[in-house]
Amino acid sequence: MEPSHSNPPSPWSLAVEGIVRAFKAIRPEEWLLFALWLFGAGLCLASGTGFDFQVVFVRYLKFFATYALVLLISSRILFTLAEAWHPQGVWGQRLRRFAFGEQRGWVSIVAVDIEFARGMLLLFANLAVYSNIKVRIPALNPEIGDALFLAWDNALFGPDFAPKLEAYTRENPWFSRFLSNTYKHDYLWMIVLLWIGYLRRDLAALRWIFGATCLTYITAILVTVGYPSMGPFFMEPKRFDWVNDTGVGGAQRFLKKFYAQNLPALEKGEPIAGRPFAGIAAFPSLHIGHMVVMGWAAIRLMPLYAVWMLVVTVVTFFATVAFGWHYAVDALGGAVLAIACTELVWQIVKRDTGRSRGWPATTPAALPAPEPTTAATHEDE
Repeated sequence: MEPSHSNPPSPWSLAVEGIVRAFKAIRPEEWLLFALWLFGAGLCLASGTGFDFQVVFVRYLKFFATYALVLLISSRILFTLAEAWHPQGVWGQRLRRFAFGEQRGWVSIVAVDIEFARGMLLLFANLAVYSNIKVRIPALNPEIGDALFLAWDNALFGPDFAPKLEAYTRENPWFSRFLSNTYKHDYLWMIVLLWIGYLRRDLAALRWIFGATCLTYITAILVTVGYPSMGPFFMEPKRFDWVNDTGVGGAQRFLKKFYAQNLPALEKGEPIAGRPFAGIAAFPSLHIGHMVVMGWAAIRLMPLYAVWMLVVTVVTFFATVAFGWHYAVDALGGAVLAIACTELVWQIVKRDTGRSRGWPATTPAALPAPEPTTAATHEDE
């Protein structure tokens, strides 16, 4: 009896199988982001002002390259330390768990690298879409709604809150320097939180931080398109002339110059070039929103860091109001939006554990058995 030979799969069937597998690998929060990206890109293209995804994406990639390199190098050193360090004392074991998490929850370093790379690509793509929308807001919606947010400010915080804070900051150079240094975070606090999740080899934590940050940013800029506002420093330039001599003065001058250069083309519906860190948008405040995302995620990942982020968020709030970047109500809007987006991604990730290895199991029976290593033996004693 001759052996049967099955026909090898055709290239078409392999291609279809690959596409199906790729679609199945896309996570729920990523589908949501894709939909918002397409909507935002469609708004830009429909306005006739263009959409420069690649240019902005590459510039963000270069901006974050140093952070990524430092994280990878430092993590390799600390991973080696974690695997070689087996403390027998109680405090040593607690310190090890605090820094590196539970050893039985560790995944391979390659898996952590892949999750981090995936999150970074998602972040770059999201920021590219976000920045393209932000610089085109005058064409997407020429409305300027500052009067409404100023009225809310006066109703919620009183008419004297912002002027008194501005006066104190203007008259005290040390306080001005302190606020400006805190305001210019350059994504540092996000990188620190990612580093914590990276060291603990918590894939789901990395996924959550990246997903929540992306959803907060893209949702916030679409809210701004719905009802734009410029902020006090733009609406009352003479009132904030003193900011030119502070650490954030250069940033405000750049934004005003970029806005003035592109406004004629935007009003005519002509294409403009996208650019990172450009465009003016007051409500909701993403400086506050960004800090709240990090703090809210840190509550579950490392509560001590959440306390630090609360302090940073409060100082950032004072800075946004004192320098005229935002109305105080913008901060409230940013915080509420950030909490909502972060909680939404948390719920998605928690239920989609099959694609987030490293997430704490919901029942003791689902926990993997600890490996019979020397470290595990010491911890059981």
